[in-house]
Amino acid sequence: MSSERLSALTDPSLERVVYVVRHGERIDQIDPSWVNTAPEPHDPPLTKLGVAQAQRTGEYIAEDRQRNGYNTALTVLSSPFYRTLQTAEGIIHGVTKQSGLAERPALYLYPPLSEWLAIDYFPEPLPHDSFTHSNRIGQFPFLKPPKVDFPSPLPPYPESRIEMRQRFLHSFLHAIENYSSPSTHLILVSHGAGCQAIPQQLAAAQIVRPFELRIPETPYCCVTKLVKKPNETEWCLEVCAGTQHLTDLLERTGTEFVVGGPTPVGGGAGPSDGQNVRWRAHG
Repeated sequence: MSSERLSALTDPSLERVVYVVRHGERIDQIDPSWVNTAPEPHDPPLTKLGVAQAQRTGEYIAEDRQRNGYNTALTVLSSPFYRTLQTAEGIIHGVTKQSGLAERPALYLYPPLSEWLAIDYFPEPLPHDSFTHSNRIGQFPFLKPPKVDFPSPLPPYPESRIEMRQRFLHSFLHAIENYSSPSTHLILVSHGAGCQAIPQQLAAAQIVRPFELRIPETPYCCVTKLVKKPNETEWCLEVCAGTQHLTDLLERTGTEFVVGGPTPVGGGAGPSDGQNVRWRAHG
């Protein structure tokens, strides 16, 4: 992505608040036998704990908004996977319940936030029909009609680590340009890879400090909060993959390092392109 396009994110007049959230606990990581009878084994739903995590995350975001005196609308953009849409619905339920919002936050399918389509994780292309708006509206009736036309409901397959990271950086800029405003804050619901790549890519582009940001873990329903204040050129990373709101809803899996690249703070290395990845909690 060109530096000219990215410069829109550092415009001193820009004022934005964005929460980036990973989905809750997924059932196939708790019950491996689930895939044996699942009609769509590539698209697992949340566990009951995952649903509770999502709702608690919504309550946490509502409390954060109250503490900061935000009196703005909320728009939620979700990856088209079932578990992320369930998480988005749970977040909306929690936000609305905790804050008493008069208007339900708008929910949109947002393909750029999709799972990392690495060939190590998905040996074959996924069936696109499962992820279209026309299919998902039957399962999630509060979905808004598409605001932006995307060429496909999923990213191109297979997707390298570099391509994935660039996609998530572009997804953030595109979301800011098309779905947000000073009076509309965003919640982006994605996967482990995206919740790590978005802040790290923004930091690498010197948009978010610290510029050498490394995030070793992105647990289920972790929250990253990014704030761009007027008259400033850099974004503030107010919360980074935080899970303090889940003290009694701790995940049982899903804390592994999920994206390849430089060794993260705390040690350990992620998968590299072409590596045979054994990742029990990817996305």
